[in-house]
Amino acid sequence: MRRIGLFGGTFDPPHWGHLVAAERAADALGLEAVWFVPNRLPPHKDPRLHAPAEDRLAMVRLAIEGVPRFAVSTVELERDGPSYTIDTVRLLRARHPDVAWTFIVGEDAFRSLPTWKEAAELVRLVDWAVLRRFDDGEGRADRPADPDGKREALGEAEPPLDGDWPAFSGPIAATVVEMPRIDLSSSLIRTWVRAGRSIRFLVPEPVRRYIVERGLYREPAPESVSDRGRPARSHEL
Repeated sequence: MRRIGLFGGTFDPPHWGHLVAAERAADALGLEAVWFVPNRLPPHKDPRLHAPAEDRLAMVRLAIEGVPRFAVSTVELERDGPSYTIDTVRLLRARHPDVAWTFIVGEDAFRSLPTWKEAAELVRLVDWAVLRRFDDGEGRADRPADPDGKREALGEAEPPLDGDWPAFSGPIAATVVEMPRIDLSSSLIRTWVRAGRSIRFLVPEPVRRYIVERGLYREPAPESVSDRGRPARSHEL
């Protein structure tokens, strides 16, 4: 069976932290490929402060260009309504029966797994790569998430999740993947763009240029009479 990782997110915008996480997971688990899966934004999100799906998809493609084992899947953008991981996994398993899927998540997201739709079925269908950031500059060996498949990744959750986990029958196939702490987030990048600050070296250069050229993440300024009919001016970020 081929082994492929699934890395979901809004990628609004994609940044270096996303790429490092995907690379670490692929190396640690020996994955043939990692598929980035952009998801839909909730309808209540302000479209002036977030990029449309077509722009986020384009930015992911730019970010992973030239990396042979990275690809992008539009499976969640093809569907209307809420995107649930269990639905995505079932669809991909049906389309690609020769693939064993590994879902790549951060530690906080893994802690919340009992709240996910049909979580017990989900943990049966895929393996898990749980991203854990370290601060000591050395890192530790990647390792299974404890003999029962969950304790190491969960740690001392607050509030405790121990009461929820027995609902899962059998161990969860999870591996803790150590990665350096990169204090970078898409929300920070959007904030810096709105403030007119440079985001050079925070995102891949093709992504930065796309943001500038498309004028993403900037609240539109009131239009003056003298500005009407003029082409929009891009800002160097």
